[in-house]
Amino acid sequence: MKTTPRPKGFTLLEVLLVMGLMLVLFTLSVPVMLPAQRRVELYVNRQITMNMYRRAQILAQNGVDDSQWGIRLESNRIILFSGNSYAGRTASRDEITTYPISITATGPSDVVFSKLYGLPSTNGTVTLSSTINQTAIININAKGALN
Repeated sequence: MKTTPRPKGFTLLEVLLVMGLMLVLFTLSVPVMLPAQRRVELYVNRQITMNMYRRAQILAQNGVDDSQWGIRLESNRIILFSGNSYAGRTASRDEITTYPISITATGPSDVVFSKLYGLPSTNGTVTLSSTINQTAIININAKGALN
């Protein structure tokens, strides 16, 4: 008895069902993953901000360009600058980091670190706020320590 070979492959209906199932899973996972992504963005930008403050302090302690170094904090970006103040800075040495649209920064607008000792001109709290109502806090004490 001779059997006819069965065709190999998927039918159009099977392909459409799998694609539909993948679409449903994707649309259900987006609302779950978005807050997690915002939390990671907040954490990463907190680390970036702390590193910028530490970098300004180290540059000032080492006397790079025989200058003080500071940080200018704006709501959507942070600027590392060389000079005694933001207004009197050497603009060509600026390093600018922009925050994502989902993060807003508040705190002391200008912190300048002294040469040799690296003491900050201002101490206070920097707060990074996310659109999902989470915050990350960085404290700058009078000795320049960050936590």
